[in-house]
Amino acid sequence: MLSVVLPDATCQKIRQQLCDQPGAQISIDLESQTVTGPDDSIYRFDIDPNHRERLLKASTISVW
Repeated sequence: MLSVVLPDATCQKIRQQLCDQPGAQISIDLESQTVTGPDDSIYRFDIDPNHRERLLKASTISVW
């Protein structure tokens, strides 16, 4: 699981947008280390490079 840390003001803005627009979505792009809000604003987050790489490699492995 990926935990993304953003400034409190950013989280409040995104929460308000989600409340104002039922069904609105956000997306998280681990490769570019960005969160895209419902209004298409892009917010960058930091992650340990080793952890990022392990998560990216794990997402390409198929488990049957």
